[in-house]
Amino acid sequence: MSTPLRVLVVEDSEDDALLLVRALWRGGYEPTFERVETAAAMKAALAQQTWDIVISDYAMPRFSAPAALALLQESGFDLPFIIVSGAVGEEIAVEAMKAGAHDYVKKDNLARLIPAIGRELRDTEVRRKRRQAEEALRESEERYREQAQQMQQIISTVPEGMLFLDADSRILLVNPAAREYLAVLADAQVGDTLTHLGGQPLAELLTSPPRGLWHEVEVEDSSRRRAFEVVARPMEAGSKTGGWVLVIRDVTEEREIRQVVQRQEHLAAVGQLAAGIAHDFNNIMTSIILYAGMMVEAPDLSPQYRKHMDTICQQGHRATDLIQQILDFSRQSVMERQPFNLLPFMKELEKLLVRTFPESVRIRLSCDHGGYTVNADPTCVQQVIMNLALNARDAMPEGGELLFELARFRIEPGARPPCHGMPPGEWVCIAVADTGTGIPPEILPRVFEPFFTTKPPGQGTGLGLAQVYGIVEQHDGYICVESQVGRGTTFTIYLPALMASQPEALTQEEQVLAEGGGETILVVEDDPITREALRNGLERLNYRVLEAVNGREALEVYRSVEGIDLVLTDMVMPEMGGGELIRELRKVNPQLKAVAVTGYVLAEALRELKEGGHLEVIRKPLDVSILSKVIRRALDVDGE
Repeated sequence: MSTPLRVLVVEDSEDDALLLVRALWRGGYEPTFERVETAAAMKAALAQQTWDIVISDYAMPRFSAPAALALLQESGFDLPFIIVSGAVGEEIAVEAMKAGAHDYVKKDNLARLIPAIGRELRDTEVRRKRRQAEEALRESEERYREQAQQMQQIISTVPEGMLFLDADSRILLVNPAAREYLAVLADAQVGDTLTHLGGQPLAELLTSPPRGLWHEVEVEDSSRRRAFEVVARPMEAGSKTGGWVLVIRDVTEEREIRQVVQRQEHLAAVGQLAAGIAHDFNNIMTSIILYAGMMVEAPDLSPQYRKHMDTICQQGHRATDLIQQILDFSRQSVMERQPFNLLPFMKELEKLLVRTFPESVRIRLSCDHGGYTVNADPTCVQQVIMNLALNARDAMPEGGELLFELARFRIEPGARPPCHGMPPGEWVCIAVADTGTGIPPEILPRVFEPFFTTKPPGQGTGLGLAQVYGIVEQHDGYICVESQVGRGTTFTIYLPALMASQPEALTQEEQVLAEGGGETILVVEDDPITREALRNGLERLNYRVLEAVNGREALEVYRSVEGIDLVLTDMVMPEMGGGELIRELRKVNPQLKAVAVTGYVLAEALRELKEGGHLEVIRKPLDVSILSKVIRRALDVDGE
């Protein structure tokens, strides 16, 4: 059976071309051919059809074998090129072979042409298959490189650290996170043999964790204890190297946040309990202070008993301060916030502390240029700074430096805040730093807990820092603490910044009795002893007093009795509290005059009541002189 063969014949003689074709037929081929004798014709033929071989005469009037060979090479086709000529010497034939011709056959020996064609066709097929194999290999390598790049990109973007070990625990590959963690945990890099992570041998980490899904590894890094979780998995069975894949997570920040949240939840629970205790304690102290204040004014009281009553009043006010600390901690104290510039306040406080602190304590104020206006209660801010300053003084029994720093601080969106949970925005930063004894690490997480103190008995209640924490929280602020034993402690407070404005002038309350003119006051109080003390005190001030034990009873009394000039109500009572009572009474009398007695209602609730009508507020425990003045101011509001 003949073998098909597509032949491009470069020949100026048609007879010679036919002789070649006849020789191919005799040699077992079934040729399809085209004869060309110019470069243009050859180029067109190569472009129009696929050929198996090119057979060319050497010398032609308008073309030649070297030119045809060059044209074939330029076209990019890998075809056998055989020269068939009758008048070319061996030197010319050798030069043609060097140029790329595959064979040379004389026209008078066409019998040698058939085996030459067979050989060259076989060599061409081998080259074709080799090119296909090489192309397939290149494509495979390219796919491998692309997959490797994709895998590297995936590994590099994984937030956890990933590292690959061979069967001998040599590090083969790491992503950026793992590179950072290895520097901390093992001081190792790619190519090193890994023996441990932190203080744990690698062999232990390649086993199942004792509990949970991860091994836990902790290490000291730049005076900070960092925590990591590690899990190991063997590579796939088909892997040539065997080995392991290790995943490492830095859980330091996660655990710190969890501790902060747990501490905040704990403090909130303790604060809620403390607030309830303070409410009941306030009622007790109200009765004591009111009765003691009335007895001091008795004209027939002996000097000795007057001195005793003064002592009762003094101790009552000390107890009042203690209650205020509890309420400040529980964030349920009543505060009067206003635009307040911290810079002049801190300058005055610095002068005061310089005069009162020992000379061994050097006091310094440092501040940047800019405004330091915040929306705050000046008295509460003073309490915060004084508490921190006194703690700093006590931490430096041999003297040292107390530094106050004021600065503006901005948190950009997406940036990591200095305290967990701080939102982006402008903040005023107040830092109180000492060079004292410092706080041990095991105690530091508990410093804001109420009644927790490291001072000896009788030298502290453990409420100072708890009060600081509560006041800062109630001002929508944040507080952080850093300390090193033997080097000192720094408390940093962040308060939301306001645009600079002039603070309102602070005035001192005049502690004088303001008597009544026989007006009728409805006292609403659920505690019977407190209610009786209020009634007795108001009657001593020349008021007519009606009583109710809760809001619902007060509504009935108000509707049934004419001529009630003022309602004095506790805010926290069963069945109906003071806030709801005031709102219901305003439906009956829009011009209602009311005084709210509160120990820990938040300022927002009172502000809403004030916006709805005239309302005075007085805090528990009550002082007779303050009570008299507040009631008189409420009654006289129409005449102002």
